[in-house]
Amino acid sequence: MSSIFLVEAASQYLLASTFLRFSEFSENIFFRDKLFTLEEFADWYADKFGKFSYYEDWTGFNIPSRILEPFLRGGFDPLNRKERRFLDIWNCVPKPFYIIGVQAGKIDLPTLKHEIIHGLFNTNHEYKSIVEKELADMNCNNIHAALENATYHKSVWIDETNAYAICGASGLIEDGLNLSSFLPVKKIARKVFRNFFGFDMVNASMDKVLGLVHRIPFGTC
Repeated sequence: MSSIFLVEAASQYLLASTFLRFSEFSENIFFRDKLFTLEEFADWYADKFGKFSYYEDWTGFNIPSRILEPFLRGGFDPLNRKERRFLDIWNCVPKPFYIIGVQAGKIDLPTLKHEIIHGLFNTNHEYKSIVEKELADMNCNNIHAALENATYHKSVWIDETNAYAICGASGLIEDGLNLSSFLPVKKIARKVFRNFFGFDMVNASMDKVLGLVHRIPFGTC
């Protein structure tokens, strides 16, 4: 049975504002493994990008269940209401598991696929090992530089390289990605996925990919 859970938030704002601290604690170049307030993050983000537009900028999220622990232990107190409700969802779910999030009703299929790739990479150790081995033999310097510019922590570069290679990386062009140089990586990543899972994620239908996850609605109170 899948250990990937898809949280479908009632709005884009609810999605991004709920996931913000969980996601940035997991993969941000500056805030990974650090305790921080929403105000501290907002100040950093506005300084980095010219304004605080996080709630509009990010439409998909992914975190491993271990990221919840410091929040549950009180490290991030005070939690806001959305964060408390989010944590309550997982009270009876056996660990480890993986959480992804998108907006309900307006699910963007490439975004959903990107987040599911993260879930599969982090819950299937054999698949992860194959991806890591194959990408170790590739020149990933350009994509890694682009990911760094996009504020991803280096610990998730292989994971993100794989997801962007399979599901599209045009969003990283403004961060310095050369799509032509990225083509060999895309071919390998898509081939590995197809050979391992037995289907082509690029052309998979919405029903196909939704069948890979447990769906959880997340609405307003």
